[in-house]
Amino acid sequence: MRREFVFLLISRALSGLAAAYAAVLLARGVGPGLFGIFGAVVSASTTIMTFAGLGLPTLIAKQRAIKSPLLGQTLRLNGRFLLFGAAVGVCTAIFISRASWRELPALVVVVLALCLEAYADSLLSIPIADGARWTAALNIVVRRVTLVGFVLLSPLVHIDALALYAVGYFSGCAIAVLLSRRYCRRKHVVGEPISSYKERLGEAWPYALSNGSAATRSLDTLIVSSTVGSIGAGNYAAASRLTTPFYLIPSALTQVLMPHVARADKHAVKRIGFGLSLAALLSYILIAPFAIFSSEIVMALLGPDFASADSVLRWTLIAMPVVALSSPLGTLLQSQDCERFVGINGVVFAIVSIVAMVCSGVATGSASAVAIAVFVTYSMKCASLFCRIVTIENGS
Repeated sequence: MRREFVFLLISRALSGLAAAYAAVLLARGVGPGLFGIFGAVVSASTTIMTFAGLGLPTLIAKQRAIKSPLLGQTLRLNGRFLLFGAAVGVCTAIFISRASWRELPALVVVVLALCLEAYADSLLSIPIADGARWTAALNIVVRRVTLVGFVLLSPLVHIDALALYAVGYFSGCAIAVLLSRRYCRRKHVVGEPISSYKERLGEAWPYALSNGSAATRSLDTLIVSSTVGSIGAGNYAAASRLTTPFYLIPSALTQVLMPHVARADKHAVKRIGFGLSLAALLSYILIAPFAIFSSEIVMALLGPDFASADSVLRWTLIAMPVVALSSPLGTLLQSQDCERFVGINGVVFAIVSIVAMVCSGVATGSASAVAIAVFVTYSMKCASLFCRIVTIENGS
């Protein structure tokens, strides 16, 4: 598992740094107002795609690990629901950007790219479960390299920065899908007719609850846009994008964990849970300097137009370890047939998180207050998941 994790981490690190760099270039090119609209569309669409995915990427990884004969049906179900998610996402983008029709085509392309990326990630669960390190790494890196290449063309070809970002994002994700499908065909893994939607959805719903509720975290920029305004949302989105590379460790770990811990005993899962929690606490030693100098970081990377984003960046960094820890802890419990607990826990804290973010935004009119609300609610969520892991030996 360590080799797979290291390979996946390096590829996601390169990918995340490239994505953050592209976001910085886009933010500086369009300003806080338009970047706030862009952030709100991405926020809403990411949540929609996660809900539409029904938590199936996690289930796909588990089925591949245990050689389930239902894998082909799960793949087919995932693709169909993501198409539905794309349609809902486009309608959402039209509603959010109704005051900025000129940018609407580019925003729609971004939504479609998010759909392709969700599909590529679902297919990517298969080579990761197989231990195909180079295949997974290439798939991840090519998306962001393509994106950065298009964004860097903006000052040279005098084309709108958002339009180039959208085309680059879509192109990179399309290439990733083709690479994933090519691997699946070589391994004779293809979508199969769904024998019973009721049975497949019945198997998927605990994962859908867990992943869908976790996706409400992506609504933060949309909530800021609604409660604070587009400028505040632009500052919040820009600060959030700067922390993107740091979320790659839990992202990589979650994809690698499921195939491994699905075959592990409860004592091993408990030991991994303790190790992950300790690592999250120790990460504050590394985060502290970035939080202290958040103002200088914002000015250096984003420029004076985003000066108000410094406090948002500070609290986003403080919240990062607990937000990042929640997903791997949930994966550990899911591997031990605790999917229902993880799903219900996710729904409860999703509701708490949304209420806290909305109330803090309305009461203070501050984007940083929303980031504080995220930190508090995710700290509570991680504590509850950790307590369940500690008692896992008492039964599922």
